Amino acid sequence: RADCEGKSQYKEAELVHHVIKHLRLEEETRHVKGMTEQQELERLGLEEAHSLEFQNFNMLWNEKIDAFEEYQVDQEAALLERHGQELLQFQNEMSQREPHHAKYSKELLNLRTIQQTLASQRNYADAQRVKLQGDRQEEVEFRRLQEQKDTVFERKRQQIIVRQQQEIQALHTRLERRKLELERARKKELEMLLQRYNNVRKGLETQQNVIRSKTGNLLAKHALNKKTDNSGSNVIVTSMASGTFGPAVRRRHQQTMGGDDAGEGTTLPPL
Repeated sequence: RADCEGKSQYKEAELVHHVIKHLRLEEETRHVKGMTEQQELERLGLEEAHSLEFQNFNMLWNEKIDAFEEYQVDQEAALLERHGQELLQFQNEMSQREPHHAKYSKELLNLRTIQQTLASQRNYADAQRVKLQGDRQEEVEFRRLQEQKDTVFERKRQQIIVRQQQEIQALHTRLERRKLELERARKKELEMLLQRYNNVRKGLETQQNVIRSKTGNLLAKHALNKKTDNSGSNVIVTSMASGTFGPAVRRRHQQTMGGDDAGEGTTLPPL
């Protein structure tokens, strides 16, 4: 172009000038398109990374919860088994324990004395009669002792059951507290994960907005320069008007277009 100007070949210079502007506009358009696609890929990459991190988070915590539930079942089963063995051992001990030899009543002792006396006197008929009477009395007193044994057995068994129920309740309390701790830890880690994602997303948006704004400012000087290029760049102008380069460039574009149209006596409708 400079060579044509030096040779006063202005038509050729004008042609070269338009060719250069056209090539520059095509390059700027490719740059805008490439920048937009790159930023879309960056946002997509962020979303995919966040989705993968969230999946790993859920998988890890599902494993932790499954492990805790297995631990919970094992602890309850072990405690119930120990309680069952404890009751079985207690029942065996009580069944093998003979009633304590208690002092028989004076009436029974007197009947046995009379029985022996009659037998020593060879009065077997009366001795047999007294013996039967003593046996009935002894049976009554033995049954009374057995009932006392059963009462002691039941009282001790109930004491064991109450203690075992307390142990089960204590275990449930510990497991429930552990479960709540796991839930709080999961909630905290999830909040941290989401906060980290939001921070990265906002940082990426800010960075992309700065790049779009700077690019828009540079390209706007050429796209809206009607003195040197009456055609402009439809892609760039449309991008500025739609907010591709950010709200600041869009407002600047609207002000510039409004000023130009005002000079021509045309009023733009508000956006």
